[in-house]
Amino acid sequence: MRRPDADRLIFTNHHQAKCLEFDTVFICDAVEGVFPDLRPRDSLLGVRHRMDHLPSDPADYTAFRLQEERRLAYTAMTRARARVVWTATSVGSEAGRGVPSRFLPLVGGVATLHELATSPPERGRPVSPREAEAGLRRLASDPTAPAPRRLAAVAALAAGPRWRMRDPVRHAGIAGRGRATGLNGSELRLSPSEADGYARCPRRYAIERKLNQAGDSIYARFGSVVHEVLDQVESEAMAQGKRHADYPTAVQRLDKIMDPGDFGGEPFAAAWRARAREGLARLYNMWPSTATPVAIEQRVSFDLGDVTWRGRIDRIERDAAGVRIVDYKTSKTPVQLTEAAESLQLGFYALAAGADAELGKHGEPVAAEFWYPLVAAQKSLTTRALDMHNLPALGRRLIELGEAIAAESWDPAPGDWCERCPFASSCPARPEGGDQFA
Repeated sequence: MRRPDADRLIFTNHHQAKCLEFDTVFICDAVEGVFPDLRPRDSLLGVRHRMDHLPSDPADYTAFRLQEERRLAYTAMTRARARVVWTATSVGSEAGRGVPSRFLPLVGGVATLHELATSPPERGRPVSPREAEAGLRRLASDPTAPAPRRLAAVAALAAGPRWRMRDPVRHAGIAGRGRATGLNGSELRLSPSEADGYARCPRRYAIERKLNQAGDSIYARFGSVVHEVLDQVESEAMAQGKRHADYPTAVQRLDKIMDPGDFGGEPFAAAWRARAREGLARLYNMWPSTATPVAIEQRVSFDLGDVTWRGRIDRIERDAAGVRIVDYKTSKTPVQLTEAAESLQLGFYALAAGADAELGKHGEPVAAEFWYPLVAAQKSLTTRALDMHNLPALGRRLIELGEAIAAESWDPAPGDWCERCPFASSCPARPEGGDQFA
């Protein structure tokens, strides 16, 4: 973990940088063949030629690719608050690489690359050990320098401590390991999804939630769209005294709020739209409840131990037995029955609803379920239910997790999820991580 007062350097690509913001953005290796990269993206089956929105003519397709690369350049540049730096170098050029990018004149506001070219400043004799070390490292790593000079630089670096230079085997420019504390901020507020994430792996939770490195997932965007559709149409249906909305209304709302640009444009957005319509059709054709809705997208909070937990319940219903809690899931794979029976998320919702004075007017919580409209089913909608007898134990488990997060204990917890973890390469519990990342 980094020190709270230390600067950060984040390596990412143009797509992952979307929705992020930095003081300074460096766009590296801006050379032809890298950025823009106009290489054809055909598979062996020639999938591109079967996509109506993509040009089939090679020249037209190259122009299309160039336009896509320019959009990526715009996305990257607009992530900076104050400064954007483009870099290009011909060192190590191969297979046509090394030619400065055609984007550079556009960025510099000039007509030709020649107008951007500048000669490197002349370097005088070093006047300090650090300056001498930097010059020797630069010479030793320059593939264009004569071999005897590079070997001489390596020899001088090896003897560097005699001249008050740093140990040659240490990597210059890497900050020391910081404290893994100070990530929570002044006030700790948690959600049930955070409890699930921390219970799975504290280290991944800290990187994703506390250091905001979760990234943007197209599956998360899809889930947000489906939830927004259901929120709007079910709120309107409840206001009209209906038990639930209907499929045509939901599809109409879906087409209105779904932005194809968020899903890669057509025809990819059409595939996501078809998936959403299929799920909505299944939900409304197999509606699994006869209860009356009393709240949609209800915000709840609940104090457990020294931590305030808060969340938002998708749907709360009432029948003769009491209050029923529903959480929509847009996954195609439902959790196991035992997992749902011990779900921290459903457990928190049931505890919070039971402690809410306004919701208490409708009765005590008697059930909490996940609904899976995207899971193929023949006769009834796929659901998973919480075992209400587990509520006391789930309350104690939430208190334990809250205390561990408050104590900022971020040790990794290896499991089946490690194979799909985007941070495995920096995890000390993984072979590729190593102790230097602990």
